[in-house]
Amino acid sequence: MRGKSTPDAFERFLIRKTESMVDTAFRWLLILKLLSKKPMSAMQIRRALTSKGFNMPHKTTMYANLKMLKTMKMIESANAVVTERGKEKPYVITEKGRKILSRAFSHLKSRLELLESHM
Repeated sequence: MRGKSTPDAFERFLIRKTESMVDTAFRWLLILKLLSKKPMSAMQIRRALTSKGFNMPHKTTMYANLKMLKTMKMIESANAVVTERGKEKPYVITEKGRKILSRAFSHLKSRLELLESHM
């Protein structure tokens, strides 16, 4: 019989899946927050998040996140612009993205307040 402090394989699976889903949702919110301020290319988003201390995944994961946000119509890509680094495609937040971002912040704030009230 194993001790209660050792999680079994299913518990470890649930923990990993939960952490992964939370990290993905948090990354999407960070991207939406940045784009709510100004249009940015994928590399600009990655640099901005990294400079603020967020551990960002590989650039292919960044593009996968942007593709998913675009599929969900939370962002859209603008016309490519030529910069000193070559062509860059800026992304802009949509009205739907703004609404989702606002709702998510309100929800997170209420959950944190609920958590604090029970501590």
